Amino acid sequence: MPVDVTKTRVHVRVLDPEKCEPKLIRYAKGGKGVTALKKKGVQLKVCCPKGKAKGNRCEVGMVTQAVVYDREKWSKSQAVKHAKRFKK
Repeated sequence: MPVDVTKTRVHVRVLDPEKCEPKLIRYAKGGKGVTALKKKGVQLKVCCPKGKAKGNRCEVGMVTQAVVYDREKWSKSQAVKHAKRFKK
């Protein structure tokens, strides 16, 4: 899993963005699990799998493309270990 570390974030890619519809990649908003993750300093970047969109709608549901961690709460190694649960 490719990892990019910046001053404020650890970005762990769990799905190659080439496998996503370019116009349908975004950060997950709401939902019980997403809200709980945000409190822990975690954001999910989700996408629609390539070829599964009709217009601006995903016909099969969004999948996790990357997991983004707050560096104040997560080290690189902790982030990579945690992100493995999102890889399919």
